[in-house]
Amino acid sequence: MSLEPIQHDYGGFDSRFLGITLRYESLSALKTYLDVCWADCDPERFKRLASQCLQASKERAFDLYTQGTLLTHELRHFHDSLLSPYGSYLFRLRARAAFNGLQGFHQCRRNRSILPVPIPLWRRKTAIELDQLGGQWRGLLDVDRVDLSLSLDPVQTKLIDTVELQYRLIRGLVTSQQEITEVQPYQIFEASALLAQTQDVCNVFGPQSAALFLQRILSGDVPKSYALPLQLLFNLYAAHKITAVSLAAVSRIIAWCLFGDYDNDFKKACPAMRFSILYNFLSREGLPSKKCSVQDQFGHWSKRLGCSPIISGIRNTLKYNERFIREFRRMSPGHREAFRALSRAVELRHAACKHMFKQWLREPDRYVHPDEYCRNTHLWVAAPLRAEFAASVLQDWDAQMKVNADRESIPSDDRAMHAWIRLLLQGEAPSVGVEMIDPKVARHASMDMIMTDFLFADFHRDDPSFEMVRDLLETEGLIPMEILA
Repeated sequence: MSLEPIQHDYGGFDSRFLGITLRYESLSALKTYLDVCWADCDPERFKRLASQCLQASKERAFDLYTQGTLLTHELRHFHDSLLSPYGSYLFRLRARAAFNGLQGFHQCRRNRSILPVPIPLWRRKTAIELDQLGGQWRGLLDVDRVDLSLSLDPVQTKLIDTVELQYRLIRGLVTSQQEITEVQPYQIFEASALLAQTQDVCNVFGPQSAALFLQRILSGDVPKSYALPLQLLFNLYAAHKITAVSLAAVSRIIAWCLFGDYDNDFKKACPAMRFSILYNFLSREGLPSKKCSVQDQFGHWSKRLGCSPIISGIRNTLKYNERFIREFRRMSPGHREAFRALSRAVELRHAACKHMFKQWLREPDRYVHPDEYCRNTHLWVAAPLRAEFAASVLQDWDAQMKVNADRESIPSDDRAMHAWIRLLLQGEAPSVGVEMIDPKVARHASMDMIMTDFLFADFHRDDPSFEMVRDLLETEGLIPMEILA
């Protein structure tokens, strides 16, 4: 069997995009993903394929499982972001930063050909520091003069002050200072996605494949930071002499951590903090019973740990989302037009949140239990999909289509893949589910937030998306010069 190099990153969830991103470095990886999407047509074929890969190596089999169940992993991230108060809070911060930041940017760029970024670092530089920067950049740009002066009126200053506040809040939201487990918020969301993905591996490739997939995660064959909460929980089960651990039981623990109430619980609303206090509690009091319902279990933990009921976090999330929508609707007509995509994204996301909450409250176990979640994807909100292809993928595909065209016959599978690739490239392909989010709105709003990050954020300056922003600014005659400290 011919084996290609293993791809280590197949997708990602980005809080700036109301959808999910799929990445493909080879045509075979894309074909495997599409094959699994249509696995119901020949389920035994995928079990045979898994067996063949396992005979080659465990690493090859793990790669196949990852390829084939990528969408479930990323969908869980997308749905968790809609359901969790944390996800809505983060989105509101990002949208508010973009709304204020892009207004401030248009003020800062007037009559300029060079724009120092991030702007907050620029505005804090002294006259001497700006002169030194100008001297460095004159030589780099081969120009006689670089004007780095920045004069802002009170309105402009207030806009940028607001943006800086949003980024301070974002930094505080995405990091946790608790010392019990050293878990960070993003790791709780990864744990949730990995549990759903493990169940999907079981459904598509069989129980033995799922056991191998989970074993590779828990044994450290993936980066420790990626699976730390699951490693801690499975070790806790082992310490309590429990060997048969169900994904559903672990998923209950992880899901409770997502539903903090930021209006009442403050630090205890943080997913990582909730995990740490629940982990501490379970270490002392014992692991959860299988007998009670999800609602009763969550109510018990919330009461014992001094946290607000889950329904409180849901209601307050909806309240603040609706208040945020009213903020956008109070904008002047000119601003509403300028920020039409961002404003529409806020409204569409809120509608999607309400749908997810309604489904969740109707039957929580259907979402919390990984098998129920995987079997009910048609009930959840569909995620707009976008794809990032390595250049070789598109070249190989074009070559294959040309060969087929020369033969005057294109196999039906290839025609279906060609249509899917076209949709992915255009960002028009939705996942299974209830379609509520316009892919075009999602893309445009995402670009607003990426632009704002580039202009104002002093962290994650190596973001690959920033290349698009640099190119866009340069086509508009504006050279962005980055200040590193």
